[in-house]
Amino acid sequence: MDNSQCIRLISLYRENKCLWDPNDTNYTNRGVREDAWRKISRQMNNIPTTEQKKKMKSLSGGYKRERFREKQSRITGSGKKL
Repeated sequence: MDNSQCIRLISLYRENKCLWDPNDTNYTNRGVREDAWRKISRQMNNIPTTEQKKKMKSLSGGYKRERFREKQSRITGSGKKL
């Protein structure tokens, strides 16, 4: 998946709150979530949903790691935050 496809996937994922927002009423509804993934698949030229899920998990993990590193870099050697 190239960068433009990743950006499109992120955009489509963001539009489907049931996939990522625990406060969404359909967050726990497996059927609605699978429908959302299928909808994204159709909009992404039928890229398999398993590949999309795997890519989003990877992107999310990378984002969380970078966010953690950023937070850690703000802590000085004395333990004080900048």
